[in-house]
Amino acid sequence: MSASRPPTSPRAKGARPAAAPRRPQPGAVRTGSAGAGGSGSASTGKGTSTRKGTSGNGTTGNGTTGKGASGKGTGGEARSATSAAPDAGSAPRVSTTSAQRFARRVVWRRRKRILLGSLALAVAAGLVWLVLGSPWLRVRDVRVSGTVRVDPQQIRALARADLGRPMALADPQRLAQDVAGIHVVKHVRVDRSYPDTLTVVVLERSPVAAVPSSGGGYSLVDAEGVLVESARAVPTGLPVMQVDLVHGGAPALRAALAVRASLPGTLSSQVRAMGADGADAVWLVLKDRSRVLWGGPEDAALKAAVLTALQGQKAKEYDVSAPNAPAIRGSH
Repeated sequence: MSASRPPTSPRAKGARPAAAPRRPQPGAVRTGSAGAGGSGSASTGKGTSTRKGTSGNGTTGNGTTGKGASGKGTGGEARSATSAAPDAGSAPRVSTTSAQRFARRVVWRRRKRILLGSLALAVAAGLVWLVLGSPWLRVRDVRVSGTVRVDPQQIRALARADLGRPMALADPQRLAQDVAGIHVVKHVRVDRSYPDTLTVVVLERSPVAAVPSSGGGYSLVDAEGVLVESARAVPTGLPVMQVDLVHGGAPALRAALAVRASLPGTLSSQVRAMGADGADAVWLVLKDRSRVLWGGPEDAALKAAVLTALQGQKAKEYDVSAPNAPAIRGSH
């Protein structure tokens, strides 16, 4: 038996050993043909040099793609796309700095609301004390104006209940009602004059006629028939009106005053006395002692013209209350 031969290498004699595969440089692209024992060429994506090699069944290498069944691609670009793609299953992350800023704003807003509320309460409490408890806003004086016949001290006496009280608690309406109870006062207004004064403005009644009194003297009355004062003699410039204020009242007085104001000068100079028993029953007494039944204050010019025409007939009484149908009675 012959001695066994040592195993021989499958590669042919003289053949060069296959080069060990090299790790591709970043950014390099290798191309090759699929198939057993196939040969191909590889090239870099950005360089200028080329190299030849062999490939097995497909292309091997980290991040490289083969040209053929495996397709064509770029290893560096694949890694970049993988690292840039977001993780679909992960929740969005909030910056720690942003969360801290948001928390600080929330705390500041809460403190701001508390501060403003406390400030508002303090202001309200101060105003309440200033209005109700302050010694500077209390009634210390009562100022009266417009009085002629009324004694100002009488009005101040009526306001005594408000002296020393806070101005806000003073009662101007009550004081005005008390002052209006004085018969001479026609109108009154009471105002607060801060810091410490009540102002009372009075409008007194003014007499417009003197009405003879049953007990002697005269009652000086205003246009509403309200007694202003009594007098023994008639004041200068005040007309004497013989009016029954009990039955005729203020309307009779106003009618007599209206007739007196409407008389022409030639007739007014002849009047010795005048009065009224009612609003439609004004009468005149002339200086020749004749009496004129005038009626109401309407048609004053026509009545005066008719009376002037009738005076050509001497009579004791002329009735012009219906000027379109006048009448005379008696004769001198």
